[in-house]
Amino acid sequence: MRKESYLPMELVDVEPARVKKITDEQRALMCRQSTVSPQVYIKSIKEIRNNPEKQCFEEDPFVAAWNMNVSTDML
Repeated sequence: MRKESYLPMELVDVEPARVKKITDEQRALMCRQSTVSPQVYIKSIKEIRNNPEKQCFEEDPFVAAWNMNVSTDML
């Protein structure tokens, strides 16, 4: 049995993976949709941390694919 390890997200390096090339149009669309002001970003983080219904990380396919567990508890 493996012992669990906990690391702050700031210290985690993810190895590069091969990804499908995207077009310039797809890249521009992704940038437009992912750009958020700092105030909105902080608000969304606080909402997730304070609302258990939004903390369904175990259902996230990306989290499951990497065999990770996500906790909102501060270390």
